[in-house]
Amino acid sequence: MSATAARVSASSGRGLWVSNEVLGQTLSRLTGSRTIRSPRTPVSPSRVLSLRLRSKTEAQKRRYARIVHGMARQRNERLPLVTLQALLRKQLREGEQNAQLAEAVGSADSPEWRDRIQSLKARGYAERDINFWVWIVSGKDGDNRVERFLCSHEVQPTFLLLLLVRSDERFRDPRSLLKLMEYVRKKVLQDRTRHTSTQQSRPKHILTVPQLLVFIRRLVVHIQRLWPMSIVTVARFVADCIRALPPGERKTYEERCKIFNTALWVFKKPASTHPVRNMEFNWRAQKILLAMSDSFKRPLAINRESYRAMRQVMVGLKRSSAEKAVATRYTKSWPPYRQDFDGRDAKRTPQDDRSRSFRAGLLMHEAGYDKDDYDRALDVLGGIAGDSPTIQTRSLAPKEWQGARERENQYSYWAMKVRATRNAHEAWSAFRSCPEANIQVYAEMFLKLKAPIARSEFEHLPGSSREVLAMHDANYSEFELARQMPPTVQQLYDQMIARGIRPEGHCLNKLVSEARSLNEAERYLKDSGLRESSISLLKSEGEISHQALRSIPLQLFASYIQLLCNLQPRQERGKTFERDELFFINNAIKLARTRLTAATTEGVTFRPPWYAICSTLAAENLRLHRRTPTTSYDNEALMMQMEVLQHVTETVGIDPQLFMHYCQTVQKAALTSLRRLQRAAELDPEAAQAITRERIISPDTRAIDVAKAMFRELSKPIEFADEQNSAYDSPKFLHVLGPAHLHTYMRTLAFLEDPDAMVALLEWIFENEQSVSEECERVGRRGGALIARTFCAFQAFADPFVAAQKRAMLDEKMQASSAWAWPTPEQVETYIAADTRRASPRLRHWVMMKSQESPAASQEPKVGECLDEH
Repeated sequence: MSATAARVSASSGRGLWVSNEVLGQTLSRLTGSRTIRSPRTPVSPSRVLSLRLRSKTEAQKRRYARIVHGMARQRNERLPLVTLQALLRKQLREGEQNAQLAEAVGSADSPEWRDRIQSLKARGYAERDINFWVWIVSGKDGDNRVERFLCSHEVQPTFLLLLLVRSDERFRDPRSLLKLMEYVRKKVLQDRTRHTSTQQSRPKHILTVPQLLVFIRRLVVHIQRLWPMSIVTVARFVADCIRALPPGERKTYEERCKIFNTALWVFKKPASTHPVRNMEFNWRAQKILLAMSDSFKRPLAINRESYRAMRQVMVGLKRSSAEKAVATRYTKSWPPYRQDFDGRDAKRTPQDDRSRSFRAGLLMHEAGYDKDDYDRALDVLGGIAGDSPTIQTRSLAPKEWQGARERENQYSYWAMKVRATRNAHEAWSAFRSCPEANIQVYAEMFLKLKAPIARSEFEHLPGSSREVLAMHDANYSEFELARQMPPTVQQLYDQMIARGIRPEGHCLNKLVSEARSLNEAERYLKDSGLRESSISLLKSEGEISHQALRSIPLQLFASYIQLLCNLQPRQERGKTFERDELFFINNAIKLARTRLTAATTEGVTFRPPWYAICSTLAAENLRLHRRTPTTSYDNEALMMQMEVLQHVTETVGIDPQLFMHYCQTVQKAALTSLRRLQRAAELDPEAAQAITRERIISPDTRAIDVAKAMFRELSKPIEFADEQNSAYDSPKFLHVLGPAHLHTYMRTLAFLEDPDAMVALLEWIFENEQSVSEECERVGRRGGALIARTFCAFQAFADPFVAAQKRAMLDEKMQASSAWAWPTPEQVETYIAADTRRASPRLRHWVMMKSQESPAASQEPKVGECLDEH
């Protein structure tokens, strides 16, 4: 008997005559090798599988057809490949017509496929496992796939976990991401700990350190896109991962340092919405890891990239009290050299004037890392440029060039010197001192020339925003003022083109979005090298395909939408507009709906075009093309706003900023209607009583239903099981409704004449006092003032309709509050009189006229249902 036959006989226990199944398993184990079973391929099977899942339309399937067909012909046992081929067979069975693909993937009954299945059985996988994985990836969206993934109590393959959090996936439910973190924490990390303690064979699906880093990076992408506040929760998860590494192994310290530094670096990623404002949470996340490192006997080593990542986060933070004091002293002096104005200043040391970002740079230097051009650029934003002080500037960090383009970081230094100035005159002086300007330096100069002047009634500190301060020129002669006068935008642009520098990137986007006309924007686009066919698409009045618009970079597309919104005319007495001018906003909506569809990743994640459109529709004195001669411009804007929100609800979803714009549009339309009703009552005093029975906003528009449904959606708490909530310690809400949102919504409900909803809003504020108070602290003094104005709005416009019993209940809750109190009658009257548009006095008069009527109750349908019915 041969050795092979003997092994077969021994393994089967039934002699030489064995089943085909056992024979296939044994021969595969004896003659196969890992290289044959899992060979390297030019493209990762997981990558091809993700491309196939991304393909929702026939055009997308044709785009990736060659690479998918090539992978379908592969014949090995890599789990992602087997899953991909099983998925392709499922799609072919369900009706997809593709003869080439069917030939490439083969049949599930072929001997070759059955042999591979038998070989996988020897590794512990059955065909039902493959079918289960196919069922998981066939979910309708990311949330559904995660739900299917977690329905099994078994640990799933690592490739499947990483596939679920790929960057182009779509999540709407934040609990999906938290559940994946809990899955890794409970099953994967604990299994690794048990494996180490029992010294058993290595479990099949333990995340290696490189795989864990991939998971963390992808997780942060989704968190910053969907739920920026919970990056702090991700930091706690990473800290658990680091602690879970077995302390006795030789490489544990190196692995901990690698995870620690990668997480610090990844936590610098700004949020998709309000990136500067949300940078506070990035810093909280980094501090959690730093505190965890200090808890070890041997603190984890911080590398150069981590120091730099912390500095990139710090330059986006709101100033501390000490940094505010320094900025106040720099308001009217340039260069901003230190001055001692009182005894406290005299006691301060030069180190006391340094910002947190600059101090972090000193720590990096003390750790042995020399500063390069990029570090010096961060120094400028932190308040120091070499030995000369600059304005500490709160902003996002500049792009960090690496590899072959690392030399371009020297331009970041000069660009930040232009940014860290107080006005265009100082920026022009910094610009001229640059030995060689590139497009990045020119972009910063354009931004200074286009920046608005800070309003004098606000306490504006230099470097706190893009707004610039007026130049203090009392001590300059006319000759010196003329010498320092910066060029116009057009003069600077002509100079840039003459030097052979073409507009591109952020510079091109800014120039296009703030162009004075379509012809000016067209010049910028042509000079940038954009194809003539792509430029003609933006100007086309006919039907445009989604695929054609994809030839235009996404950020540039958003800038063009912003341009169309800016060019939409505003009402001016005695001025007429061309018909084409009235359709700029309509063209913007058409382009955005065509490009940002629900079937694409950018369609379900990219919001700037919708912000521009909704903000324009909410603007005052907007001129539009009216569908009927009797429709007012403001009512037309409201109808267009609701149509836009219908599409937004189906794609990216509603957020607080869009909610704010909708409320502003409702208030604008309601004020127009209120003026009309009050004029009618004044002209016909006998019919005044009948007129006051009318609604300010017609119920047919369903504006009140949409507003209440949007608020209910945004204020919905995230619900967890008790054990999950204690493990996550995550934020209570997905969206942050700040004082400005609450005040605007309260006024909107007043214009919509719904005192019951105003009472419900007040109850919600009392129930979530801690969350609202925390947001007020983040905003600053203005936050508390807006909450006080919210109470004033309730007192002025809802109090006459509130029943005594309900009012007593509200009084009890107000007395139990530690932070708030009812406004006095004098404060309410001051609030009403302070309205520059005179909307509050008009509304107050209307409320008093209707104070004897009973408000009607209304249903509260969902956002999508409201918009569908409209």
